[in-house]
Amino acid sequence: PEVGETTKLWVVWHIENTTNEVSAVRVEGLLPVGVLWTERMSLSRGGAVSYDPTTRRIVWSVDSVPPFPDEEDLVGASFEVSLTPTEAMLGTSPALVTDVRISGNDNLTGTALSEQLPNVTTDLSRDIFGRGKGVVQ
Repeated sequence: PEVGETTKLWVVWHIENTTNEVSAVRVEGLLPVGVLWTERMSLSRGGAVSYDPTTRRIVWSVDSVPPFPDEEDLVGASFEVSLTPTEAMLGTSPALVTDVRISGNDNLTGTALSEQLPNVTTDLSRDIFGRGKGVVQ
């Protein structure tokens, strides 16, 4: 990303489950001010990713996630956002989605599950082609 130039990036969410089947799964997060929702998305499963422009909240719901999914049954969603970095962002990897949370219910035990996840930033450390290219220039 470069100061003053709009960059579009895809955020990818994959749900991995290694215990019991989990139902009523919900993944949500907030778009920080300056990050825009482009309305482009792709899903492997579940309902559409929704965005509320008033609250800036993104929500993706999945009815159930089986344990140990195989490669043909991956549960994932991706969506595009855009960012036009400011001078204040120079040298940083700005947040694209904050306050990321996942919740659901363990079908075997009846336990409510919830976890806070790290912010999604322009740091592309998990992308072998983009590694090191997420810092604002």
